[in-house]
Amino acid sequence: MAEPWPCAQAHLEDVLPPILNGLADESEGVRQAALASGRTLVDLYALSALELLLPAVERGCAHENWRIRQSSVELLGDLLFKVPIRALRWLTLHKTASGLFQTWSAAGVVG
Repeated sequence: MAEPWPCAQAHLEDVLPPILNGLADESEGVRQAALASGRTLVDLYALSALELLLPAVERGCAHENWRIRQSSVELLGDLLFKVPIRALRWLTLHKTASGLFQTWSAAGVVG
């Protein structure tokens, strides 16, 4: 799926934290909207902005709030489903010392 709004990718860093925080909201409706928003971002930007999405989802998986952890694991599953197998093989070979991953486009994995 091609990105419908490539210029929106520049704002992902600003949008991701409120969405992940919304996963822990007291209101069920807010949590459902936050999870739906996260899934939409994964659907639209899984490959082109993986270097932003993956670290945010990884942090969510280790969050102290169980709701954020649970929803982050769901988003991680959605994200991994979108990533090609060759990229996953590349990930296992090129993991950085910090646990995060180098940009994929520079390595020719995505694009």
